[in-house]
Amino acid sequence: MSAKERTPPERLSDARAEEILKKVIVNYILTGEPVGSRTIAKMSREGLSPASVRNVMSDLEEMGFLAQPHTSAGRIPTDQGYRYYVDTLLQPARLGSRDKVLIDESLTRIGGEFSEALEIIPRLLSRLSSQVGYVIAPPIKDAVLKHIEFVRLHDRKVLCVFVDRSGVVSHRIIEVAEDYEPGDLERAGHYLVEEFGGLSLGEIRARLVALMAQEKAAFDQLLKNAVSLGTRYLDAEQHERRLVLEGTTNIMKHPE
Repeated sequence: MSAKERTPPERLSDARAEEILKKVIVNYILTGEPVGSRTIAKMSREGLSPASVRNVMSDLEEMGFLAQPHTSAGRIPTDQGYRYYVDTLLQPARLGSRDKVLIDESLTRIGGEFSEALEIIPRLLSRLSSQVGYVIAPPIKDAVLKHIEFVRLHDRKVLCVFVDRSGVVSHRIIEVAEDYEPGDLERAGHYLVEEFGGLSLGEIRARLVALMAQEKAAFDQLLKNAVSLGTRYLDAEQHERRLVLEGTTNIMKHPE
């Protein structure tokens, strides 16, 4: 189930339990150490005793929100506890004016370049959060072809420029088996757009594989070039690393 479809958890009926759960989680995030009842009691606005806090923490443990590593230790949040904190207790912070300017400037630099977005967005997230920022690109097979062109470089290398239906531009250098003339590359790009424009890359790949099995592909030079270049590009994109991380050194600034 996606985050969008996930049903929000039911609120705890006891506001005191919610407050103690929140304090345990925040304290554990800051220290990385199990949190004891005495620590929470000192933070309590109600002047709760360690015994009262301990009883509530025991209830939260039974409900699956907290866990106790061993008998004499304090409590630590469980996955369920973290999820409740994020979905229910965590209040979104307001962006400051400087952060808003930084976001606007970063998004302006991206333009329509997909590769730029993969570099800039995780860096922006890391800077704003002081955590690790990451982007997982959507599956390339789902991108829909609007335009594609091939540019001759050198040493049997060709630059492929791909534009999807939403206007996002990506480019990749591919190695080819023969030294194509610029005109051959231009005609191959036009052929792919005319024949496969509006189809996803997954659909295009399936059709190119089918064309490769036909005798016509061996004798029609235009078709041969288009099939060869198209499959080379799709093979390269299929094996591209789609996870981009920034700010991994921020991990060292936090406990555990």
